[in-house]
Amino acid sequence: MKISRRVAAQLLLIFIAQSALMYRETESMKLLQAGAAYKRFLYYSNGNCETFDIRCFSQRDCQMAYGPGHQCVILRCSLSCQLLPSDRGRIA
Repeated sequence: MKISRRVAAQLLLIFIAQSALMYRETESMKLLQAGAAYKRFLYYSNGNCETFDIRCFSQRDCQMAYGPGHQCVILRCSLSCQLLPSDRGRIA
C-alpha cells in the first residue's frame, strides 16, 4: 500500500499527538498512585532538583536510627533527620 507524503505526515502527527497524550496520562497516574515522599519531592523541589536525597520517610525512621528527639524534615531537595530543639529549661 502506497500513501502520499502528505498522508504520511498527517499520520505521523497523529501518532506523535497520541503518544504525548498517553505520556501525560501515564505521568498523571504515577502522581496519583505515588507515595507521600514522591509528592513532597515534587512540591518542595519546584522542579529544580536533579536528585532528591531521601534519608527518612517518617519520624520513626529517624528515632530508630538516631534516637529520641529526631524528626524527619523536608529540606531543599532532601528529606533528612534533624534533632529537634528541646523545650526543657525554657520558661513559658
